[in-house]
Amino acid sequence: MVVNPFIPEILENIFDHIHTSKALLQCLLVSREWYACAIRHLYYEANLQPNSLPLFQSTISSSTLGGTVTRLVISRKDPQNDIKSSVFIDVAHRCPNLKILTLKRCQGLSNHDLLAALEVCGRNLIRLQLTECLDIAPENLSLIATKCPNLIHLVLTKINPNMIHSMLVVRSPDPNALISPDTLNWVAKSLPHLKRLVLNDCCIWVNDAVIRQAICRLPELRNLGLAACRYMTNEGMRAIGASLKYLEEIELSGNFQLTDEGILALVHGCPSIKKLRCSVPLTMETLRIVAASLPALRRLQLGSEHVQVGVLKEWMPRVKVSFCRLPIPML
Repeated sequence: MVVNPFIPEILENIFDHIHTSKALLQCLLVSREWYACAIRHLYYEANLQPNSLPLFQSTISSSTLGGTVTRLVISRKDPQNDIKSSVFIDVAHRCPNLKILTLKRCQGLSNHDLLAALEVCGRNLIRLQLTECLDIAPENLSLIATKCPNLIHLVLTKINPNMIHSMLVVRSPDPNALISPDTLNWVAKSLPHLKRLVLNDCCIWVNDAVIRQAICRLPELRNLGLAACRYMTNEGMRAIGASLKYLEEIELSGNFQLTDEGILALVHGCPSIKKLRCSVPLTMETLRIVAASLPALRRLQLGSEHVQVGVLKEWMPRVKVSFCRLPIPML
């Protein structure tokens, strides 16, 4: 007979510091008491592929473990195994305490499927990440925000891949015709406490008008991702600098209409920036001003290696400087 020397509260505290599934699986074999405690921690975070989702569904259907799931990540790696919408919706219904939902390359999921899942689990969500998943229609964005009123982190990356593909092929001469400020106005209205907003590679959604009328109405924003939002100009940077005083991280790589003027407007208005990534070929004078204007800066990624690194280190001794490979500009 195995005697458990730990009361349940101590066991819970111990398992809170175990972050690998392998270790938790071993804990299941110790005793009934350890099993009861470890199984809950094992299901706190579920990192799955679409083909393993039915088994996960079956497990939580025959127990109360669905109520312990707080983080669900579904990432498709095999192109042949996409997510089944009915299974995903049922899993969402059985995980009412879900706080973090991440979907990567789950293109079998429609707008209707996502909204049906968020109808049940969305109210408790604080983080939602969708990467290469959906052709999200603008009218559905407000519904997502309504169903997830407590979101603090919203990450949308490479959304509407079909429309982006058509732009690359057709090379629309009027890209602004595809963009309306109303597309993202729902963010400011429904999610005023948002602290992280990432719209990387969502170029058809973001231009200067969207930045002024929507993104700049998020006063608590700390982290902003606008990589490859190619219709954004220096005017958008001036708007961010004038409105988002507490911004700490910003991603601007792949935006070829920005110049030194826009970056200077940004850093003058956002002195709390700790991490800045841009592909603008900044001059040494601009970098000197950046160093003087951002005392909290710790990471700087530039798109050009034609800078005097030694001088840069003198200006920014605490900053980790790196260089990113520039993407090909879209004509």
